[in-house]
Amino acid sequence: GLGPDALDAFARRIGRPDWRAAASFLAEYLDVLDLQGVLDYAELVHRAVLLARRPETAARLSAQYDAVYVDEYQDTDPAQVRLLHALAGDGRNLVAFGDPDQSIYTFRG
Repeated sequence: GLGPDALDAFARRIGRPDWRAAASFLAEYLDVLDLQGVLDYAELVHRAVLLARRPETAARLSAQYDAVYVDEYQDTDPAQVRLLHALAGDGRNLVAFGDPDQSIYTFRG
């Protein structure tokens, strides 16, 4: 969830030059994506969160939809959780279905 500047500041604060290099790479990577007019999945979810958090967009979404339904919730990552908060965090109904026995992240504990 960190952009290049925030990642660089964090890396500087904790003394991690390797993470500073990662921040530099991320900045260049995002510039290339913008120049090509494409988004990767992570950036698509991130920009959807930013859009859903805009007051005018949030108002339109809440007027148009009563509930948010999620299937395969066991495979939801933190970025997707931020998106769900942006979409349903204002008290709208959130219904999630998941099966821990089907989780693709089980190996991570």
